[in-house]
Amino acid sequence: MFFLKRLATWRYFLIFAIAFCGVNFSQEVLGASDTKKTSLAYSYYMMGLLFDFEGQPEEALKEYLKTSKLESDNSEIHLRIGAAYTKLNKIPEA
Repeated sequence: MFFLKRLATWRYFLIFAIAFCGVNFSQEVLGASDTKKTSLAYSYYMMGLLFDFEGQPEEALKEYLKTSKLESDNSEIHLRIGAAYTKLNKIPEA
């Protein structure tokens, strides 16, 4: 049991380390047209990743769709949306 708690702690640590690795990453992933908009989109994207890694594709999809509204031309986000729909067995939407 202790091992599983420790493993979960490391998982959160890695996710948040990725989240706070710098603005350059968010600019590359999401494209930086507007700093405030990009920061908000990046926050939604990282929450989607967190839900995805925790095995909650419904919640991840909600966050990815929020990101897509802010950054509609990003292929990484559309890939994540398609993967989330696939995990939910909603193949036509994917």
